[in-house]
Amino acid sequence: MWLQTRMFLLTAALIGLGAFFLYFITNLLVLYGSRIREYYADQGSVRLGNMPHYLATALYKLVHGNARFRGGEELKRVGGAEPSSSMTPPGHGEKLESYLRLTGA
Repeated sequence: MWLQTRMFLLTAALIGLGAFFLYFITNLLVLYGSRIREYYADQGSVRLGNMPHYLATALYKLVHGNARFRGGEELKRVGGAEPSSSMTPPGHGEKLESYLRLTGA
């Protein structure tokens, strides 16, 4: 009886390790595919005439711009993102304005 239980536990442990190994390998494949897609996107952008330096600068601005985002002032500077914009669904402009007033943005 204890031999069957031990074999069952060993089999379950091997299946678990195999599943973890398979997960790890597929995760590496997904990361590799994502990296390749980004590489070809950057290569296509350079072929269209954009300088690589400008691409790197834009990425730097995106990363550091999102890190210091405060809310209201940045939204007001972007055209079409004001609470009174026609892009805002009916009734939501007032909610957004009151939220910006409450948060001090």
